[in-house]
Order: sequence, then structure tokens, then C-alpha cells
Amino acid sequence: MSELIALNARSIRFWNVGGTGINLARSYRADQPKNSEQLANEQFAYIDTSFSNMGGASEEDFFVINEGKGLGKDHVQGNKIFDAELPNIRARFKPADLNVVTFGLAGGTGATGGRKLLASLLADGHNRSEERRVGKECMESV
Repeated sequence: MSELIALNARSIRFWNVGGTGINLARSYRADQPKNSEQLANEQFAYIDTSFSNMGGASEEDFFVINEGKGLGKDHVQGNKIFDAELPNIRARFKPADLNVVTFGLAGGTGATGGRKLLASLLADGHNRSEERRVGKECMESV
């Protein structure tokens, strides 16, 4: 976490999209010691098309899309759904000083929604040069 001091991040938003992104966030949070002193205010957003991944997340941090029916790796449908829902997601969860987007590429929600959310944050200038490089590499790899 020493990198956070160098970045001067007062707040971090973890945008966790799809099952893989949500599981990564849960693993990160489980590894944090109780009552540890944080270097920045951590905020979490869990975004998914399935209610099955909601377990343990507070309702206020969870955004369910597609009536919780999942996508079943249907990227065409996922792109349509996230094109429509992205403004609602961005209105509900505000970017922080540092934004981390976690998602996987094997399913439907993360593969479509994660990339669209990342592109939206980068386009709005919520990045730094290193984040921009990594984000662009991720976008170009799919």
C-alpha cells in the first residue's frame, strides 16, 4: 500500500464488475486486518447481472443489472445492457481520487461491463499516466 502515499489518494473506489471482479474484492477485503489503519478511504461498488454474487455485500454497494438474470457469456446482450445502464451506474457511484476496476474476461458481465466502465472512467479523465497505459493495454487486448 505504500504506492497510495506516493499517489496522494485520499479515497479509492473499487469498481468490481461481474463474478470475478466481485470475488477479487471479497478476497482483498478478507485479507485486510480488522481495525487496520487505512491510508485512504476505501469505497466499493459491486456491479453484476446476477443476484448469486451479492452474498455479503451491502445493498447500497450492489448494483444489479438485467433483473439479476445473468448474461451467460452473451456479449452482444451485455453490450446493449451496459450501454443503457452505464449512466445509472455512474450516477449512483461517484469516482474517487483513485479508481480500480476489477473484472474478468471469461464471462459476460465483466467482459462487457468491466471494459465499458473502464473506458468511461478513462474518457472522463479519472486516470493517471500509469493507469491510462494499463487501461489502454487491457482495452486493446480484447
